[in-house]
Amino acid sequence: DLQSSVAGGIVVNSSGIVNIINSTITGNVGEQGVYIQGGATEEGVGSKVEISAGHSSLSTGGSILLRSGAGSRSDSGGVQIATTDAGSAGSSGSVIISTGTSSNGASGSVLLSTGESAGLHSGEISITAGSAVSSGADVVMSAGDSVTGTGGSITIQSGSSKRGESGSLIMETGISEGLGSSSGNIKINSGISVV
Repeated sequence: DLQSSVAGGIVVNSSGIVNIINSTITGNVGEQGVYIQGGATEEGVGSKVEISAGHSSLSTGGSILLRSGAGSRSDSGGVQIATTDAGSAGSSGSVIISTGTSSNGASGSVLLSTGESAGLHSGEISITAGSAVSSGADVVMSAGDSVTGTGGSITIQSGSSKRGESGSLIMETGISEGLGSSSGNIKINSGISVV
């Protein structure tokens, strides 16, 4: 069946594809958009919103693509994944990005990259742990372990340049402003080999 409306709606075609469509409007749309929201509760846990791609028994499973809208003469839209602020006595939720496990082949990869720019600077990638009154959060980078082969490597490399200088690599500890305190140390150690 085909379900639709002039102001946008849900369209189901003969191939089983479901499209949730918002209407096309000329001018400023304001808060117009498509919203998917789980139900609220006062005492229990709020309802979950789950988006799952299709399963395949003999071929590749379906993919999930989150993509912002294009701007013909301006910036494209952003994609934000965030948890809501915690209440007065709780902790905020976590954001977990992980790939599935594999029994025989390789597990999937996680790629963080910004787009190239033909004019101005390309975008930055910033990984920052939260600050706190007591102890700031850690940033941990760990390569994968191996049972019979070589463990994974970690490569930190600055960008190259064809006509100018290559980028710099800076490692420094934070500033300590407390009376009688000292800034942190930089330690580079290799692992222990056990025969």
